[in-house]
Amino acid sequence: MKHLFFLMALIAIGLLGSAQNWQKTNSGAIVELNEAQIEIRFFSPEIVQVKKWPNGKTFTKESLSVTKKPQAV
Repeated sequence: MKHLFFLMALIAIGLLGSAQNWQKTNSGAIVELNEAQIEIRFFSPEIVQVKKWPNGKTFTKESLSVTKKPQAV
């Protein structure tokens, strides 16, 4: 489980490092790339939600598999 969290953290750092624009949120970050936006939300050290959608569109669908509220990071 620690390896998975470490892997997710490395991916998040890589996305933030190569992003054109990013914004820190209370529960993670939103990264804007050339063609897409990616939102990373931490619900706990073991639960991370990653959403990706095209620029200019909105993403409002809520995951039915996660019922926990995001934590402040």
